[in-house]
Amino acid sequence: MKILHAANFSPFKYGRSFYSIDRKISWGCSRLGHFVYEFSYRDIARHESPFGGKFGGVKRMHRRLLETIDQLQPEVLLLGHTELIDGECLAAVRRDFPSLAIGMWYVDLITPSKKQQIASKMPYLDAFFVTSAGGALTQFQDIAAGVLSYLPNLCAASVETGRAYQANCEYDFCFIGTPTPDRVELREKLKKALPDLRFAFHGSSEDRLEGADYLHTIGHSAMGLNYSRDNSVPLYSSDRIAQLMASGVLTFSPAIPELDKLIPEDCMVIYRSDEDLIERIRYFHAHPEQRQKIAERGCALTHQRFGAERICAWMLNTIRHRKIDDSVEWASFSWPKSHG
Repeated sequence: MKILHAANFSPFKYGRSFYSIDRKISWGCSRLGHFVYEFSYRDIARHESPFGGKFGGVKRMHRRLLETIDQLQPEVLLLGHTELIDGECLAAVRRDFPSLAIGMWYVDLITPSKKQQIASKMPYLDAFFVTSAGGALTQFQDIAAGVLSYLPNLCAASVETGRAYQANCEYDFCFIGTPTPDRVELREKLKKALPDLRFAFHGSSEDRLEGADYLHTIGHSAMGLNYSRDNSVPLYSSDRIAQLMASGVLTFSPAIPELDKLIPEDCMVIYRSDEDLIERIRYFHAHPEQRQKIAERGCALTHQRFGAERICAWMLNTIRHRKIDDSVEWASFSWPKSHG
């Protein structure tokens, strides 16, 4: 079938973010045999603006979206974040193309301002997917017209090609992310407590990693840290967890609520405190065979359970049938609850 995927494809970053979720979802749908037409809504809004800024071209971008649907006649409209596409625009889509199935995915924490943007679209969505559970989903129960579901962070076999458990690694431990105060503090603790380790710390504007360099560093790090902005939200993590595990890195993570329902503890390393993290890093650095076995199990599980083709097939089925497949491991983190 034909899928119109409106997301942020960043063509003017010239490959710096080729591993983004946006592109992996398009790739996964294409691998299933579907034709995917990408509509880079932010760039189109900028192009349509007389002033060159995305906000000045929003209404024109809305018209271009409707024009594209008319020309393409897709079976599915898939929205990724799409903060510039509001409920009014989707109402026009529903009016003009009533048989079109519409789904939306979202991979960040839902702040109050983001909640308002998403809520305006809820009456027009057949399915909404987000990379956190609990309140992130239940807050929309009263206004959702379709299914609400947790969305696992996904990987792509042709993107996460590294196998750090097999590699002669350049780094003993990598920690990549925007340098928030708590991350900077933890980074300094690690450096002080483990002075003999070869660290790859990146994330600030001075040492930001992008493109192939980013995936090379991950794929050549024996161990790595998954540390999101908020580790208390059920199942929430940045997509770094999938990038690390799918690249064969022994992945360390704080105890995220419900994460053990999807990822067994013999596939990664869960730590309870900074001191516990340090001791576990020290242990696995001294026991490389154990590190490699766990990393290999985690890599295999991530590609099998969270591979783009499997996730996209499930997403499209959910959008078109407004029903959660009970066979997926995260089926219980959905609304309405599935009944087989």
